Amino acid sequence: MNKWMTRLLILIVLFNFLPPFAPAWGEKPSHLIVLLTDFGESDFYTGVMKGVIFSINPGAHVETITNLVEPFNVKEGAYILENTYPFYPRGTIFLAIVDPGVGSSRKPLLLETGDGKYLVGPDNGLFTRILGKAGLRKAYELTSPRYWRTKKPSSTFQGRDIFSPAAAHLSLGVPPAKMGKPMGAPLRLPFDVASLKDGKLNGEVTLIDYYGNLLTNIPGKLLRMGGFMEGNNYLLEAGGQKIKARLARTYSEVPEGEYLFLVNSEDLVEVARNKANAAKTLGIRAGAGLSIGRND
Repeated sequence: MNKWMTRLLILIVLFNFLPPFAPAWGEKPSHLIVLLTDFGESDFYTGVMKGVIFSINPGAHVETITNLVEPFNVKEGAYILENTYPFYPRGTIFLAIVDPGVGSSRKPLLLETGDGKYLVGPDNGLFTRILGKAGLRKAYELTSPRYWRTKKPSSTFQGRDIFSPAAAHLSLGVPPAKMGKPMGAPLRLPFDVASLKDGKLNGEVTLIDYYGNLLTNIPGKLLRMGGFMEGNNYLLEAGGQKIKARLARTYSEVPEGEYLFLVNSEDLVEVARNKANAAKTLGIRAGAGLSIGRND
């Protein structure tokens, strides 16, 4: 056997013993992983997930959108993802976990979007809004234990044992097809479409922000089409309550504690109380219906 054959055999042996997370030749993996959860800030869960990621890929860059999604509120998580997703570059890996069905028959997903980004998380509708805009290129169920943290993942912490390892391996260039099997379209949740009927705006609360403001799915153009005028008071119905709210341009245009609604930076209708918590007072959470009409 000549020296070239010997070198070739050595290369073949070394290639076969490379760790499973070695990137494929010629690929340029993204090291940016963006995290969204409902885990809160006081516990250790997100810290553990980051530790798992760095153990697999010490060069990963992990950023956090928020860990303060309302517990179990998949619709709120979907809305936050929709509004942050466009601002991240191609190749970004979104590791998103709002997973009240953890350990159940719901599938663990890895999705490739139509604009070249990746989504890792549970198949419970969390990615509905993103897919509605970015489209879906390929979908995989994460079925390969080779890319899990353990062959027997926890039934209560799959963010640690399945999702974080998948995001880390993906950031190193492992093709999604190696981590799971192709699957059909993931679950999509029904979201209400805002409407204008008989002079009344009807929509849905999509997010409660830090201040207790109610962000809705009602576009500003619908407000304008309905002839709603700044400075006028209108009847707002939400959470089984009816209140008067002024259409304003800024929060400070009404006295402290009073209700208002305005068109926010996303050109969507937002309901608030000046220097007070509207959601807490009304008992509202994301997903609730809301209407605004004439104050007759």
